[in-house]
Amino acid sequence: MNLSPSDWLENIISQLPALTLLQNMGYEYLTPKEALAKRGGKRSRLSIINLT
Repeated sequence: MNLSPSDWLENIISQLPALTLLQNMGYEYLTPKEALAKRGGKRSRLSIINLT
Protein backbone atom coordinates (compact mmCIF):
# COMPACT_ATOMS: atom_id res chain seq x y z
CA MET A 1 0.00 0.00 0.00
CA ASN A 2 1.50 3.30 -1.09
CA LEU A 3 0.69 6.38 0.93
CA SER A 4 0.28 9.74 -0.71
CA PRO A 5 2.21 12.64 0.85
CA SER A 6 -0.98 13.93 2.50
CA ASP A 7 -1.71 10.48 4.02
CA TRP A 8 1.84 10.24 5.32
CA LEU A 9 1.62 13.73 6.84
CA GLU A 10 -1.71 12.88 8.50
CA ASN A 11 -0.15 9.77 10.05
CA ILE A 12 2.75 11.78 11.45
CA ILE A 13 0.52 14.58 12.74
CA SER A 14 -1.76 12.12 14.56
CA GLN A 15 0.83 9.68 15.86
CA LEU A 16 3.46 12.02 17.29
CA PRO A 17 1.20 13.64 19.93
CA ALA A 18 -0.02 10.19 21.03
CA LEU A 19 3.55 8.90 21.26
CA THR A 20 4.61 11.97 23.26
CA LEU A 21 1.69 11.52 25.66
CA LEU A 22 2.53 7.87 26.26
CA GLN A 23 6.19 8.68 26.87
CA ASN A 24 5.17 11.39 29.35
CA MET A 25 3.08 8.75 31.14
CA GLY A 26 6.20 6.61 31.57
CA TYR A 27 6.00 4.32 28.56
CA GLU A 28 9.26 3.69 26.72
CA TYR A 29 9.41 3.79 22.91
CA LEU A 30 10.97 0.68 21.45
CA THR A 31 12.26 0.49 17.93
CA PRO A 32 10.83 -2.40 15.90
CA LYS A 33 14.14 -4.23 16.32
CA GLU A 34 14.08 -3.77 20.12
CA ALA A 35 10.44 -4.89 20.36
CA LEU A 36 11.14 -8.01 18.29
CA ALA A 37 14.10 -8.89 20.52
CA LYS A 38 12.00 -8.45 23.69
CA ARG A 39 9.33 -10.74 22.22
CA GLY A 40 11.94 -13.42 21.62
CA GLY A 41 11.68 -13.09 17.86
CA LYS A 42 7.90 -13.67 17.79
CA ARG A 43 6.29 -11.46 15.18
CA SER A 44 2.71 -11.53 16.46
CA ARG A 45 0.95 -8.18 16.54
CA LEU A 46 -0.18 -8.48 20.14
CA SER A 47 2.07 -9.45 22.98
CA ILE A 48 0.43 -9.82 26.39
CA ILE A 49 3.57 -10.36 28.38
CA ASN A 50 5.61 -8.14 30.62
CA LEU A 51 8.42 -6.78 28.47
CA THR A 52 10.41 -5.28 31.34
